[in-house]
Amino acid sequence: MPPLVSLTECIVQEVVDNGEVLAMRRCKRCPPSTSTLGCLIPFLTIHMRFIGLNKQEITWINSVLPLTSLLGPPLVGMMADRLGHYRPITIFCMLFAAILHTALLFVPSCEVSPPVEAPLTLRCNPAGAALVVDPCGNPCPQPITLEFNRTFEPKLGKGEGDDVMCYYPQQDFITDTNQYTGLTCQATPNCEVICNATEVVNGTHFLQRPQCSKVKGNPKLTLWLYFGVRGLAEMFSAILVSLLEAVALTMVHQHKGDYGREKMFGLLAVGVFSPISGYLIDNQFGTFGGYSYAPVFYVFNGLMLVTAVVTVALPIEVQVERMSLLKNITQLIHTTELSILLLLMTLLGIFWGYLKTFVYLYLEDLHASKLLLGLTLSFGIVPSLPFLYRSTAVVKYCGHHYLIMLAFLGYCIRFAGLSYIINPWWALLLESLELFTLNLMNVSAATLAYKLSPKTFVATAQALVWVSHFNIGRCIGTFVGGHLRTKYGDVPVFQGAAIVSAACAAVYLGIHHLVKYLKARQNVQPTPRSSRENGNIPNGHYTPLQVADEKF
Repeated sequence: MPPLVSLTECIVQEVVDNGEVLAMRRCKRCPPSTSTLGCLIPFLTIHMRFIGLNKQEITWINSVLPLTSLLGPPLVGMMADRLGHYRPITIFCMLFAAILHTALLFVPSCEVSPPVEAPLTLRCNPAGAALVVDPCGNPCPQPITLEFNRTFEPKLGKGEGDDVMCYYPQQDFITDTNQYTGLTCQATPNCEVICNATEVVNGTHFLQRPQCSKVKGNPKLTLWLYFGVRGLAEMFSAILVSLLEAVALTMVHQHKGDYGREKMFGLLAVGVFSPISGYLIDNQFGTFGGYSYAPVFYVFNGLMLVTAVVTVALPIEVQVERMSLLKNITQLIHTTELSILLLLMTLLGIFWGYLKTFVYLYLEDLHASKLLLGLTLSFGIVPSLPFLYRSTAVVKYCGHHYLIMLAFLGYCIRFAGLSYIINPWWALLLESLELFTLNLMNVSAATLAYKLSPKTFVATAQALVWVSHFNIGRCIGTFVGGHLRTKYGDVPVFQGAAIVSAACAAVYLGIHHLVKYLKARQNVQPTPRSSRENGNIPNGHYTPLQVADEKF
């Protein structure tokens, strides 16, 4: 779950004297909406492994989860655009996101030991003897490679507890030169001799024994209960983020603020609260029973409460147009520039989805502490702060689309670096590239979508951008990357992803310059106006990729 935008920095107060505005100031308090979900980001995946879910189950959950919230943000965004009731819908989503995320703490855990070959024992009492093996829920294994005087059929019987065991009676067998009809052991009634049996038949196993694992708890209950609760939590969180993005963009536009500066305050809060959560987990602060991740949810609920209070005080004013919900999304998709943006966001979401799903497992396998996992977000934020503070100038100078190209290049470096590190602390340097792969890219995409969409469709447009990156892209990246990871391992997949992301950047750059070149050769006299995107461009020569690269 990516960080939310802050709303508190958008609260504008006007001092009026004799009907004239004398001053305008912003409240720059710490924005809880960002840090609320931000404190959960590094710990959700490793919490799944903590409660007993295996790699395949984690991959499946993270692949399907984006689909559970695929329709929620656009539908609720269109509803908010049509009704104009942003505040009650936002607070409602906050409440359910808090309840459902906290419920994850109480999902019952399970434990499945690594599979080992089922032991073979010889059990003998006055009534007879038998070889016994645990079928582990499978049919009893049949003897192979050997001939018997009589059919050697297993019999089912009870073992210790309620386990069903396979019994192979020892009758009509030969040792050395003697033939025996059976084997008994002189023992007191209701007592038997139990010995570990070893098979030695020319190096071939007498029975192809199954692979068994010891199971504590109910793995199916853990899997489906976690998936159900997490799916609903993700849906409400996705709706909440898209609504807050729309509100923030609208208020920044109304009060002539800076969207990147708004994001800066939000990310600053994430950088503070994520390592705090990791530190509290490492020190087991406030944990009880088996709930080792309880400190994360203490921080989460406290910040969500503050967020709700701040949202109540926000002066939210949006334009409302009473029209068909379907017409909203149809009109937006028909915008060529927005369609290109949605495609780019999907591609970037594929890389983001794989990285954010599995990088924390990878670092934990390198023995990273929970504090280190929390610090990864901080190191991804600190380099971004000065650029976000001056994001308007950065976007104006670089251009929206060159910043998106830098996001592809940033992923290339991050994936390549992760494939070579041995010490997990080196990952902190790579996380600083989130300046390009997420933070400036988010500012560029959000402001571009706002520029391209009608102002009555702000929430719908932001929801489409959100779904493209954090739902569709994340789903593809997690599903495909997870299967590749299972087959080839982390390092080869990281290296392959680095090559693919570099290729995307090169292709995108080539197409961008080709379109600019073809446009420049046209003999159409443009309307004189100034524009700059990565150097001097002839006045008025706009391409679909440049249409919104003006100052936001």
